[in-house]
Amino acid sequence: MRFAAFTVFVFVMMVCATIIIVSPHIGLGENEQFFLYRALGISRAHALSVPQCLIFIAIIYGILSSGIKQQPNQTRVVPTIFQLSRDLRDTYPQLFEKGPRRFSFNDFVASVAIALATAAIFGAFLLKFSVDYKLNIDMHWHQAFLDYDLNWGTPLFSLRANVLNNFGIQVPLNASLSLFQNLAHAINSNDVILTAVWFLLVATFLLVWLVGAAIRLKPVPRAAVAAVTALISVAAKGVDAFFFIVPPDVFPNELVLGLWWHEAALLALFAALCFFWLGQMSCWWKNVVIALLFAVLCYDDLLAYPAGAVFFVPVIAAYCCALLFTSTTRQETLWKVTTSIVLASFLLLSGFAQFFATL
Repeated sequence: MRFAAFTVFVFVMMVCATIIIVSPHIGLGENEQFFLYRALGISRAHALSVPQCLIFIAIIYGILSSGIKQQPNQTRVVPTIFQLSRDLRDTYPQLFEKGPRRFSFNDFVASVAIALATAAIFGAFLLKFSVDYKLNIDMHWHQAFLDYDLNWGTPLFSLRANVLNNFGIQVPLNASLSLFQNLAHAINSNDVILTAVWFLLVATFLLVWLVGAAIRLKPVPRAAVAAVTALISVAAKGVDAFFFIVPPDVFPNELVLGLWWHEAALLALFAALCFFWLGQMSCWWKNVVIALLFAVLCYDDLLAYPAGAVFFVPVIAAYCCALLFTSTTRQETLWKVTTSIVLASFLLLSGFAQFFATL
């Protein structure tokens, strides 16, 4: 891309973004009166993300194409793509550990700094967009039932004491088995929603960190990936201002703003991660601990959130089947098969099928 064309393109996109930003002050409307919303159903937030994303892509392309030799009568697009693929191919192996695992003091300091920066950014988002959690209809709907469960004292292994569920008013949930809900109520019962959201952020960061450790990703890039993933999946708004490829409200509206959806998904993924490690430990008692943790996570996910079992059971089953068929040693295969058989037997003998049939 020639410099003049590049400059004109960026300038035009900046003008478009400026017009969208100042549209309420120049007669183009805001909210439901925004001219693109009335004509095409496109909100200001979604419209603004388009020129921002194009500017971001243009700047990245300009940086990547600098120094690329251009043939006569040929654009730099193809050489830039080939150079980028070569750079990625050379960089990718350096992101992973080879040989014994190492965690130096510098890695520790950098990882802690990334985690603290993530917490600070998320805290700033909460200060500005906390109403998006508190005033969301789905959030109030589900949170009222979860609070009722904890205040009423629904038994751990039964929904019979839940009057709302018995009369068909509430979907089958049991907040007494929810780790994050219990912790949020114990720490700050006056603001359970925002407290629970903090726990979801920490748990998401930890999950991605452990997944990175499982694939031997180095500590610093592992912390960076965990931070970005946690912010994208938990922050209700604000992340799209940093990562222009993230549409507004896509992930949080589906997962976080019901709270229990995100927690149940995390339990399912933690269970799959435990199944991945099962049989890979050198000591038998470590494998036993991992097997018990896998069983507890599966039981808790099904008993606490039976309303979502139709979604989470296939996810856990698919992960377990894939991990079982890709086992690398005979010991790992035996541990995975034995644990699966024992857990399935307990589920059948303990009446799980009848429990879900009578919901």
